Amino acid sequence: MVTETTDKVKELHQRLSDCLMGIKLGDAGHILYFDSEQRVFILAMHTTGPDKTQEASSLAWASIPDELKAELQAATIGFAGKQI
Repeated sequence: MVTETTDKVKELHQRLSDCLMGIKLGDAGHILYFDSEQRVFILAMHTTGPDKTQEASSLAWASIPDELKAELQAATIGFAGKQI
């Protein structure tokens, strides 16, 4: 069961990374990681402030295909942006 969960998280991480790679978020750089305690993918961004972080997070979320959003929901995994 743990292996299945880990494999699913890895698969979703790769698909999210591929999706977000081509989007201009207006940040100086970003990484996507999984917080296993909170069960959320976090898009950590180097931005100029909280407003830009919120803007980039919203743009990233809007750019994720609905089918991938549905898979995240089915796996009970969230998505968030964070300024670094």
